[in-house]
Amino acid sequence: MHRIHTVAAYAATVLLLSLLLILSSCTSTEPRLISAAPIAKVAHRGGSLLAPENTLAAFQRGIDEGADAIELDVHLSADGRLIVMHDPSLFRTTAHEGYIGDWIALDLQSLDARASYRGDAAYPVEHVPTLEQVLALVERQERSVALQVEIKTDQKGRRYEGIEEAVVNALRLHGLIEETIIISFDFPTLLRVREIEPSLKLGALVNRAYLESIGMGGPAAVAASIADLGVEYVAINYAYLSQRLFDEFRSRGLLIGAWTVNNEKDIRRIAAMGVDFITSDRPDLLSELLD
Repeated sequence: MHRIHTVAAYAATVLLLSLLLILSSCTSTEPRLISAAPIAKVAHRGGSLLAPENTLAAFQRGIDEGADAIELDVHLSADGRLIVMHDPSLFRTTAHEGYIGDWIALDLQSLDARASYRGDAAYPVEHVPTLEQVLALVERQERSVALQVEIKTDQKGRRYEGIEEAVVNALRLHGLIEETIIISFDFPTLLRVREIEPSLKLGALVNRAYLESIGMGGPAAVAASIADLGVEYVAINYAYLSQRLFDEFRSRGLLIGAWTVNNEKDIRRIAAMGVDFITSDRPDLLSELLD
């Protein structure tokens, strides 16, 4: 038993040291000058601190606040429709039990998606939208708006059968291939999208669990593993984006984004690195600071 505890403690120490190595240059207190290149402003779930997340109202609010792109999440319903919601579970945003993959689209669309909203503005019932509804909203805008579509997995972490084809077909139908980046934490999903539509831009999402999985290789190993996927973008939790990791990504030719950055101090720090996009629940604050 003592040996088991010793091995477990050693493993935990290795993971902690690897993460500290990756974050080693995050301690700088003086940001560099903000890059002259424009930084794309991305409204996270439409701007979930301003409107009920992943609803048509949120996407319109994000666009109205000056976002260059809206970010959204898609799952597949029991009858094969693309449903825009972050969690595979219905409970957090609709207060209903069950999972998206077990419901048909018509029933999902009848649900009110305001349960998790805690913002100041009042909204009437906001139904769960389909991807097609969001794409139609984007088409109606007077200015061009880009998309970041995150393809999700189900409640067990499994890929939805055929979801990549469904997303690509929807984007083709609406003529939005060029305006879209497909993003995912599930890298096989990205590789499948590349097979179906090579012209689509792809972005690998990186969180703490992924950084720890690399082990002791540090920033160079992280950047190499992402570059080997053949994606154009890497998008990382802003708390883990050190200058050293940023430089390693750049050295591999990757475009870089940070999520989800919601206060002025962090937006300024991340912008000073010269990232290509910043994703925020506060697109209004992004516009105030970056325009």
